[in-house]
Amino acid sequence: FQGLLTANTVARWLGANVGEDLVSLSETTIGQVLAHTEDRDHVDFVARDTTLADVLERFLAHEKLGKRLEAILITHDGRPAAKPLGIIVTYDLAKISRLLEA
Repeated sequence: FQGLLTANTVARWLGANVGEDLVSLSETTIGQVLAHTEDRDHVDFVARDTTLADVLERFLAHEKLGKRLEAILITHDGRPAAKPLGIIVTYDLAKISRLLEA
């Protein structure tokens, strides 16, 4: 895991480069944009056998701390160094809540 490319990260990168007359997207690397990423606290990792209830609780726990969890990456064993198998983002929370209510 190197970082999560979010709209906020892109906005920060654009803001840092607004003084330039022309920004070339074809010459800009993801690494250059990721240099403007927010704290790594906005991403969490879970193992593939983690329950949906636990996933929802992780999003809620971050919210209670006044932080926004942008995504949870799923790996085989939940380690950030492992190959990602999937991603859960805030957009998925409504569907997860419906599944848990069923």
